[in-house]
Amino acid sequence: GGTLTVDTINEVSGNNGVSVEGVLLKDSVVNSDTVTSQSANTNLSLSGAGSGVVSILDSLIVDSITARSGTNTNLDLAGKGTGTVNITTAMTVDSISSRTADANLILAGNGTGVVRINDNLEITSTVKSDTITTYNTDTNLTLTGNGTGIVYVNDAFDVNGVITATSISSDTITSETADTDLSLSGNGTGNVNVVDNLNVNNISSYTANTNLQLSGDGTGGVQITDSLQVNSVAGYTLNADLTLSGNGTGNVVVSTGLIVDTITSRSTDTNLSLTANGAGKVYINDTFEWTGTATGSIDGNAATVTNGVYTSGDQSIAGNKNFTGTLTTTTLTTGASSTAGSITGNWSLTTGSRLQATYADIAEMYSTDKEYEPGTIVMFGGEKELTIAKGTATTKVAGVITTNPAFIMNQECEGQAIALKGRIPVKVIGKVNKGDFIIASNEPGVGIATDKYVGGAVIGKAIETKDTDGIDLVEVKV
Repeated sequence: GGTLTVDTINEVSGNNGVSVEGVLLKDSVVNSDTVTSQSANTNLSLSGAGSGVVSILDSLIVDSITARSGTNTNLDLAGKGTGTVNITTAMTVDSISSRTADANLILAGNGTGVVRINDNLEITSTVKSDTITTYNTDTNLTLTGNGTGIVYVNDAFDVNGVITATSISSDTITSETADTDLSLSGNGTGNVNVVDNLNVNNISSYTANTNLQLSGDGTGGVQITDSLQVNSVAGYTLNADLTLSGNGTGNVVVSTGLIVDTITSRSTDTNLSLTANGAGKVYINDTFEWTGTATGSIDGNAATVTNGVYTSGDQSIAGNKNFTGTLTTTTLTTGASSTAGSITGNWSLTTGSRLQATYADIAEMYSTDKEYEPGTIVMFGGEKELTIAKGTATTKVAGVITTNPAFIMNQECEGQAIALKGRIPVKVIGKVNKGDFIIASNEPGVGIATDKYVGGAVIGKAIETKDTDGIDLVEVKV
């Protein structure tokens, strides 16, 4: 029941140790190379009384540190104050968790050191890091979702080097540096595959002066659902056809100018159709040369052209056309009898050829002091070259205003055509017998029949008989 005060307790026999039953009291100091629990397989408890702690002033080397209390109790390792727990060699753990609930877990290398994880790292929640780098230099960094899982990057993802992946899902992929190209490349002969819609403002080949290839897989096609604006469309393979086709019954519509070297029908022995929409026309503004047959509508008129020669149909040609060879046709027309035309040059009729006219008289243009009806007899006088004939058997008679002349001379003269030779209708008063001479009468511009020849006054001879006394047209040979 008393108190024992000693400076040192030594073991009785060497290597037998000192056994202490009970508790060493406050302020006791134990200096020992080894502290072992007295009974085998029994825990050794080192405990500070009350809120006291067990202080170990030097290094502590142990094989294992386990929480003293029952299962599922945390083990706290803490540096005093702002001090930290330093582990100078490798640490092997099944799990590392932050000590306080909802608090971050920080793994940091000291100074420029890094946190290195040599084997697989499985993280069931979020990883926040300024940098993730492979442990060994020149070694790939692999981020893999387990099984069918996916590696998600929820915010902007800046990469200075190259990303190699079999699949990337992203709302936006942007080059890191402003005004710098972003390169997407399949490794080796691999391709960059975009399995869904690709929306871009511009697609250009990666290398300058290199073709850009858009290809549907297998028999698939490249489909462009909106407008396609290009400077040039060319067949992909050298000497291969380029096919532009509207889907189903749709057409290829070119809304502005189409400039081509050759237009050929798609199928062999199939017609090539050039058709203007509605009432529009197909215009060919420059020289048009063909060696085969063109059948259809040219300048609005149906026509057939074989080897450059119109073989059937009507044709209108605007402007000047030069024919260096023989022009063969059955009719030359200005399009209407009232439309004037001209032939320039010295022309000759070959042997056996002749000119034929629908009408009968040869006429010449003279200026008249007023416009007179066809069949009116005129004479020299008045303010112009001719005026209406007056006076019976006047020798100033010049001729008759022609109705339908076969040939007109002096066509550029202003005035009216006067019949010089041929058969024409003439205004005659009174009865007429075939063969009668027709001369001017007292009725201005009207002739009269006589069986007497009057030199210088005869207009012509009547070809038909007239039995009335009034004024009628009578066919006369001038």
